[in-house]
Amino acid sequence: EGFRFGVEGFYKQLWNRVVAGRTSNDPAYTNDGIGRIYGLELSASIQPSGRKYFGYLSYTLMQSERLDTKAQGWRPFDFDQTNILTASFVYRLPRNWELGGTFRFATGNPYTPVAGRVYNATDRYYQPIFGLINSARNPNFNRLDFRVQKTWQFDAWKLVWYLDVQNVYNHRSQEAVFYNYDYTLRTPVKGLPLIPALGIRGEF
Repeated sequence: EGFRFGVEGFYKQLWNRVVAGRTSNDPAYTNDGIGRIYGLELSASIQPSGRKYFGYLSYTLMQSERLDTKAQGWRPFDFDQTNILTASFVYRLPRNWELGGTFRFATGNPYTPVAGRVYNATDRYYQPIFGLINSARNPNFNRLDFRVQKTWQFDAWKLVWYLDVQNVYNHRSQEAVFYNYDYTLRTPVKGLPLIPALGIRGEF
């Protein structure tokens, strides 16, 4: 009692996706693209009756791919994430206090790297030469959030005070890459730092 486990497999087929024309004789855009998304999700939750704690865990292993032309072959979608893990736990303390946290992990999103550059002498700028589409990935994402709250219960409503700290250990995951003017240097674009939030909420 209080334990629940789940296993789910999924598959989704996409067709008639809009892609650029393959030759100069084709229209600018056609509906020849296809795609597929498939994977497995495992989940577990624990909430025994009469206990002061509950938790949730989920893990997803998946692949989302698209095929624009047979010559290019299958490639990941822009937001493809192979592994996704979420774990949450909350403990209820006396006098309506609660402590909880959530940990998240995910494979970094793919992106198209710059493989070289060409100098345009006419317009005086460097033009990038891109590698294979979505052939590189950002580093894996991970974050821990923490929350403490206190509840006052009245006859017809309740008041909640909370402290919510996002990204407790201040891990700023890379979300993108920024290049300088001649594509000789690149700088990672980082995510949000540690963010504490103090709030109060009334519920009727």
